[in-house]
Amino acid sequence: MANDDVTVSVVRASFRESSHSHRRQQLTRAVEILRDQLHVHGLVISQGILGIDQRVEGNFETLGDLLRRFPDPRVVIEFFDEPAIADRARQMLRDTFPEARVLWWTAQCSAADLKAMRPQTAPH
Repeated sequence: MANDDVTVSVVRASFRESSHSHRRQQLTRAVEILRDQLHVHGLVISQGILGIDQRVEGNFETLGDLLRRFPDPRVVIEFFDEPAIADRARQMLRDTFPEARVLWWTAQCSAADLKAMRPQTAPH
C-alpha cells in the first residue's frame, strides 16, 4: 500500500425492477441521498439483464434472445467512499430498497483523489 492510499468501502446493491414510475421515484431518492447529501464517490447506476438468483437454461444465440428470456432485469447501484459514509449510504439503500441484495467490501484508493473530490460541506 502506497503512503497516500486509504481504505474505503465499496457498496453494491442489486434489486429487481418494479413498475417504471415506482423505480424512477426510488432511484431519484437514492441519487438525491447518495450524490447530493452524502457525496459518495464513483456512483454508478446500471441495469443488469440477469439476476444472480436466476439459472440460465439452454442456449441463446444473441443478446436479444437473452433479453426476451429474462424480461425481469435488475438495477445495480455501486459506489465507494470512506467507511463511515459508505455505512450510512448502505443503510439508506436498505431502507429505500428492502428487497435489495447489498454487498460491501474493503478496497484501497488514493487519499488525494478521495479528498480532492469531497465537497467542503460534505458530512463526515
